[in-house]
Amino acid sequence: MRSLIFICVLGACSKHDQPAPAAEPTPPASALAALPDIASIDWANTTYDLLSLGTVKVTKSVAEFRLEEDDEASVRAVQTAGAKSEWVGKLTVMPPIYGDVDGDKHDEALIEFELLSSLPDQVPHMYGVFVYTLRGGNPELLDTVSAAFKVVPHGVKVDSADGAHHWAWDPKTRVYVGN
Repeated sequence: MRSLIFICVLGACSKHDQPAPAAEPTPPASALAALPDIASIDWANTTYDLLSLGTVKVTKSVAEFRLEEDDEASVRAVQTAGAKSEWVGKLTVMPPIYGDVDGDKHDEALIEFELLSSLPDQVPHMYGVFVYTLRGGNPELLDTVSAAFKVVPHGVKVDSADGAHHWAWDPKTRVYVGN
């Protein structure tokens, strides 16, 4: 009986002396920094989608381009040195405002812009807000609000500068809707 008590006491002591399991290693700071963050994008020096005009590259918040008509009578923005068109265009972007537009608990970037164009059949001055999100770590255009008058983001809403027009995100259609 004494040997049974001794074995139980010895067994309890041996369990007590075992080292604690190792804690899960903390990921290195470099791995955490590699996670995509919409605020880490250099919005003053990136490419913007001008829809039917194509894409343009802004440098220091400005993209200058020429508008050329192709064989199918489609007009495209061209940023090459050899562009021969007399139709000029200019895109100017402002610093972004960040907010969770679509309710996914991740911020989107709302980037106010001004677009100048000398196309004879279009509004020569257009204002708007690009709304970008991240998909797979890459910026993706979520929506664009544009008008012939100045519009500005206020948080995740967009208003005309004079306060007469307002746009808000519609979660059903996943676009900005004006009133």
